[in-house]
Order: sequence, then structure tokens, then C-alpha cells
Amino acid sequence: MSGRAAVLLAALFFAGPVGAQEPPPVDPSDLVNTLLGGLLGFKDITGPELQTEVAEVGGVPFRSDVPLRYLTRAELARYLKEVLDDEYPPAQARADQKTLVAFGLLDPGTDLRAIRARLLEENVAGFYDERPGKKQLYAVSEDRRLTPTNQLILSHELRHALQDQYASVHEVIPSSVGDFDDRRIAFLSLLEGDATLVMERFLLRRIPGVEETELSGLSMPIPAVPGAPPVLADQLVLP
Repeated sequence: MSGRAAVLLAALFFAGPVGAQEPPPVDPSDLVNTLLGGLLGFKDITGPELQTEVAEVGGVPFRSDVPLRYLTRAELARYLKEVLDDEYPPAQARADQKTLVAFGLLDPGTDLRAIRARLLEENVAGFYDERPGKKQLYAVSEDRRLTPTNQLILSHELRHALQDQYASVHEVIPSSVGDFDDRRIAFLSLLEGDATLVMERFLLRRIPGVEETELSGLSMPIPAVPGAPPVLADQLVLP
């Protein structure tokens, strides 16, 4: 791997997320954006252009356009509250909490739902909402433009949108199956592996002279999130 690629990938995959240190001396997303934009020359790109490229690198066409909406951090916090209320009610959180405590993965008395909400608020740069009636892509960007970090993350999330167009992923696993159930984790691992491969190919287009096999051994690190149990930090980057 070239020296430039090695430096870039080290920063990209090993820089902590927003909120990883308190107080952070530098916003890590700013560092990643600078490296991606400066070293690799990431250019401004629109949502439709990004979708076209994801279809090209993934080898599967979209059946329809995926709408893109921008969110500020404050708007993200409000949106995530609505998602949690809809998808992760307190009763389900208590059941998951009981399971994790029983396996020694969570301290008794920990508010699992509150910690998961905080982790998402601090670490999300973009996502696809596959819920019925939504089916929309979201980019967290204060100035309503796709930063290099947005582009990379959304190349992954757009693949999830494409998966949903072909398989209706929200309906595959019953809602009664918990987030830490092996059945859900196995299914998510399949979806995430596919989306990660597409993201790697998207990145490879911007690293001249680097082969796909040179990225295959990379994995996202466990973010250093103060006060977060390891099992929840793991969930940010796994499966």
C-alpha cells in the first residue's frame, strides 16, 4: 500500500468519532474531511451523483431514486428520539438490558436506552431509514452539503437503501426479535458486510494504485466513548 494511502486510512479508520474525548481538542470528523478532501481530492457531489456511483461500484441498479434530507446535530437528536420511540420502546430496552446484565455485559442499573441514544447522537454522520413510510437517506451536515465523511458513510448507507428496494429488510426479522438476538445479528452481518464492500470500492476509486485486497483486512475500530459499556461501543461498528 502506498504511503499516502496508509496515512489516510490510518486517520480514517482509527480517528475516534465526534464526542470521543471530552472536551475534544479537534473534531475528528474535521480531520477526516481534511484528509479525504486534501490527500484524495474528494470533490463536491450531489445526492443523485452519489447514488449513481454507488450503483456502479456495487454492480446493481437502484429501482428508484432515494430521497436525501440534511439534518443538523440538533435535528438529528430530535429525529433519533422519534426513531427510538417508534423502534425501541422502553419495554424492549428493559428486556435487552436484562439479557446483557445476565451475561455480565452491562452493569445493573445502567439505562441502556439512554446510553444508546447518546451514542447515536454523537457518532452518526448519515443513515438510511428503512421504516415503512420513510425510505429516506439522511446526511448530518450543518451547511447542507455532502462532506467527504458524508460521502463515504452514505455510500455505505445507499447500499442499504438498495438492499431494501430488493428485499424489504425491515420486514425480514420480526420486531419481537431483540437487537442483541443472534438471529438479528446474523441478518445484520450479511447486510453490513455487503454495504462495507461497496463502501470500500467507493473509496478505492479515490486511492490511485491501491488494490481491493489491500483494504480487505481493514476493520472499523471500537470508538472510545467515555462511560459506554464495550458491548454498546462494539455495536457502533459491528456487525
